[in-house]
Formats: sequence, C-alpha cells, structure tokens
Amino acid sequence: MTLRFIYLLLGLFVIFVVALPFLVRVKIECQSQFGNCPDEIEVQLNKFNGKILYLAKQESSKYLAKSLLVSNFSMQFKVPSVLQINLLIKKPAYSILDKTTGKTGLVDKDGRIISISPNSSLPEVAVSGEDLQVGNKVSDQEFFDLELMQGIWQMYLVSLGEIQDNSLVVELPAGVTVILPQEGDKEILLGEVRLVYEKVESTNVANKYSQIDLRFKNPVLR
Repeated sequence: MTLRFIYLLLGLFVIFVVALPFLVRVKIECQSQFGNCPDEIEVQLNKFNGKILYLAKQESSKYLAKSLLVSNFSMQFKVPSVLQINLLIKKPAYSILDKTTGKTGLVDKDGRIISISPNSSLPEVAVSGEDLQVGNKVSDQEFFDLELMQGIWQMYLVSLGEIQDNSLVVELPAGVTVILPQEGDKEILLGEVRLVYEKVESTNVANKYSQIDLRFKNPVLR
C-alpha cells in the first residue's frame, strides 16, 4: 500500500511537471550583464507577460534570436510564476550620426547598426542624408572612417569627425583641422596624423598652419 502511494505521488508529480508549461501564466523579468535590459527589448518582452509559460518561452526565444542587440540568452522558470530571462548584450564599438535627421546609429565591430539612439558617447562620424536602419551595414568607406575616428579619439579624445567631399574631416585640439582619405592603411594614416600634428604644434611653427591634408602622397599643410 505504501509503495502504491509513492508511485501515485510520483505519477502526479510527473503529470504536474509536464502540464506546468501549459497551465501557469508568467511574468517576465529581464536582466543583462549591465543590469537592466535595454528599453526596446523590455518593451517587446512585456508583450508576453501573462501568457502561459510554454508560449512565453517560445515567443520570447523567437524574438531574442532575431534581435541584433542580443549575443546570447538563457531562461529560467522561478516558482510560482516568473520567467527570468538573462541576456548577453552586444556592445557597440562606434556610432554614426545622420545630420539630416539627427539620428545616431550604434554600430558593432562588424559594421552593422544594432540600435538607434538619440545620442552616443562613442567616437562618432557625421554624415548627411543617410538612412540609418537597424540591421543595415555601413558602407566600407564609412566603416573605414569609423575605425580612423576611434584611433583619433584614443590619441586626442576628439570624438567627432565628418564626411565631406569623400574625405574624413576632424577638428583636432588648438583649431587644427585634419583631412583624411577614406581608404589606405589605417595605422599609417594615424601615424601620419600624430607625426605631422606634433610638428605643426611645435613652438617654431605654432599658429602657422591650421589644416593638415593627408589625401596626397605627401602631407599638405595650409
């Protein structure tokens, strides 16, 4: 009799576990390695609040698998009715600003726009008339400019450059403008920026030049 009772309890427990995803309605809680999840992800996940566990997991997984912001994710059901979602969020490396619309696209290390933001603290390249859309990749020239801009930021903490006439134009400290091509060897170009800028800022030629043009074989000072 005791053994039958134990089997009955085990059977009921198995039935409960199997039926649980189809009975319990859950509230979704989301966390990332940065603490809170991004607002745009929270908004989407909140749409699955109140659904049964099976559907909440299925629809959340489908959305997160397509999200360009998410590198990886895991889910855990917490008694009595919480679906805990943990995200590994991609970190943007660069930003691109469309001066026409004022939108800023946050760009990952592969050159893909992973989100649109009103502002950014990352090195930024300004363009005009660019249709910034999540999921789009920036052009090869723009990606080249973004990498150059990151190098300039690391050297001089100057975070904004602008594409003008197929060139990257950056205002360095002390009012010196540098003009860079959109192709070539990035390390060589950054080395030229440092070398020529130091010469321009040396005491014997200080305030003599206000522009460094690196689009030619030899630097041009104006």
